Amino acid sequence: MCDMGPKTATPPSQWVYYERLVQRPSDETRRVLHFLDVPWSDDVLNHQDKIGDEIRLNPNEFSTSQVKEKVNEKALTSWFGCYTTDFLKKIDKLAPMLRKLGELHTS
Repeated sequence: MCDMGPKTATPPSQWVYYERLVQRPSDETRRVLHFLDVPWSDDVLNHQDKIGDEIRLNPNEFSTSQVKEKVNEKALTSWFGCYTTDFLKKIDKLAPMLRKLGELHTS
């Protein structure tokens, strides 16, 4: 099992949650760029407008089609209802790392 202790893990204050990134893209990207010591640019939030002119994408990269679009807020909830109750009851056994990473919010 992966050691999630303080010696090896990034502090929770530095974690980037997808949900927060989608819901508050400006706040989260500013926080990440500050951590990386990279100056802020409004272009970060409008990346899709730069593709083709300033940014070239690899057509063979799986995520290329997603990068061409704005942040997709619908993705946050589009998976709701996809998992059976039986599957969710077994989630700790099937994916124990979810709870360790703070991503499992079931009882």
